[in-house]
Amino acid sequence: SINMMDKTEISKATLYKLNDYTICLIYKSDVNFKLEDAIETNSIIFNLANGKPFTVLVDGRGVYGNITNEARKHFVTDPKTKDIRLAEALLIDNLPARIFARFYIKVNKPNNPVKIFGDKENAMNWLEEIYAKNNIQELTH
Repeated sequence: SINMMDKTEISKATLYKLNDYTICLIYKSDVNFKLEDAIETNSIIFNLANGKPFTVLVDGRGVYGNITNEARKHFVTDPKTKDIRLAEALLIDNLPARIFARFYIKVNKPNNPVKIFGDKENAMNWLEEIYAKNNIQELTH
């Protein structure tokens, strides 16, 4: 069950916690997502994560929007989140969104694993695996 207190609506996206460490970002359908949107989104993500290591599920299903390179770059370079974001799973069901996702991975080169999925359950399992691996490393170091 999702605690709706943890749900945040902004003009171009909805964000909420799926579990203790996974934040879901849902883009609204036809948005043009710009730098200021990325700045706003990323500070919400940081707050939802309470500054602790987290994973992200980006739900881009049914989204035919556009995300600027500056916005993508901000997600990758923002010092607030770049060292605590463990992985991003991109849930995608259409070609335009897939093209943006590939750009993000190849051009913006996030410093955490990013993978494209068509199925939510597979995406969640992958995020869980990575989170668990990181947790084990924490305990053994």
